[in-house]
Amino acid sequence: DIIHCQFGIASLKLIDNIKNDTIPLVIQFRGYDASRLLNKKSYVKRLQKVLNKRNYYSIFVSKSLRENLKKYSINVKNSMILHSGIDINKFVREEGTKHDDFTFLQVSSLNQKKGHEYTLKAFAKFISLQKSKKFKLVLTGDGERKTQLVYLTQQLEIQDYVKFVGFVSPQEVKVLLQNADVFVHHSITPENGDEEGIPNALMEAMAMELPVLSTYHAGISELVSDGINGYLVKEKDVESYALCMADIVSWKKLKLNREVIAEEFEIGKHIAKLEEFYLKMIGK
Repeated sequence: DIIHCQFGIASLKLIDNIKNDTIPLVIQFRGYDASRLLNKKSYVKRLQKVLNKRNYYSIFVSKSLRENLKKYSINVKNSMILHSGIDINKFVREEGTKHDDFTFLQVSSLNQKKGHEYTLKAFAKFISLQKSKKFKLVLTGDGERKTQLVYLTQQLEIQDYVKFVGFVSPQEVKVLLQNADVFVHHSITPENGDEEGIPNALMEAMAMELPVLSTYHAGISELVSDGINGYLVKEKDVESYALCMADIVSWKKLKLNREVIAEEFEIGKHIAKLEEFYLKMIGK
């Protein structure tokens, strides 16, 4: 009844092989397919043509991604914003856990757009200004960039305060979040133009009632309100990020952050909105 393509570039490959083009089709844009790929003229031209079809629709995980397509005169009239949803029942804070060091945590791959270099530089500035050194920065992820980032910690002389834990399972993520005090995620737009949508890791951290420290990048401000759920700074602004680290140390856990996720980013509500959009497509 409906074809739902989860990524822009994959949808175009599929569309070329559909004989019956009267079936309603929806393309969901999640990040690079509505940012980095827009640098390719052939990709933009195809989207301009495809999304002008009456029975073709689009979904965006953030408002920022939809705005990116509009800049290229791509039709987004038959579209909706559908924020990603998480199962908040898997992210419930437990009482009674204690740890010695105040812990900043980032759960992500070591992809360039995750901004680890800027987090490390800000953390170094933060540490240098603290009388107590009871602080720790925990980073997940592995791969080619790990060696580069480990070397940076040595250059910054913060290797004793930074822990790289490698790839982690969903169960291990929950434990890390449980034992963290603040969640950090310094998203940037690299030279190739690749952008996030809204990182699920931020949603999971907020469901665990953690204050968050992130950037004004892509759709993150649709999730995080500066000064309320944590802090947002401009991309690559190391000085402001370090100052926010120092300030956010005084924050407690935020039940409000979990309420934000339950209201707008919960998987059940996500599914209900998607189903409503499906029904609209087939005229029911």
